[in-house]
Amino acid sequence: PVLLIQDREADVFSFFAAKRRKNVDLLVRARFDRAGVLTPESDREKKHLMEAAAAAPVVGTMTVCIPRAPGSPKRDAVLTVRSTCATVPCPKWRTIEKFPDQSLWLVDAREEDPPEGEKGVHWVLITTQEVGTPTIACDMVRCYALRWTIERLHYVLKSGCRVEHLQIDDVERLKNALALY
Repeated sequence: PVLLIQDREADVFSFFAAKRRKNVDLLVRARFDRAGVLTPESDREKKHLMEAAAAAPVVGTMTVCIPRAPGSPKRDAVLTVRSTCATVPCPKWRTIEKFPDQSLWLVDAREEDPPEGEKGVHWVLITTQEVGTPTIACDMVRCYALRWTIERLHYVLKSGCRVEHLQIDDVERLKNALALY
């Protein structure tokens, strides 16, 4: 199975609705507080996405390492994890192409008690992978937290190694160049 991990820029309805291979799932950090979301907890009352995620049942707690940032040291954050399934409707403004409502999973990871002077971590994640157990919910948060490592790798390749300047358009040659780096 493949899990595509995306940041807020990928929170696009058509991305979730697009056809994918069976073994490919999406994990995207929510950017938009969509309206009309239905969850089992909402009792047929449509809610906004962020509200629905915050109202989801707590499925566990976990610790995530937050890397240092300008002005703040590396630290561990204890997150409360909530999870629920949700039906997210196609936005009404989409007039070119209509998509069916999407059955997605919401995972809300929130630092309830951040250190003094620090902004608490709060991620609302949307995934196409079924999150049927607390372990899977925590795994989704763990996978999303890996993005810092992935972003650092991309930074090194682009800025340090300057791989974009190689202008290689053949996959095999690019693999060889990256192996040398």
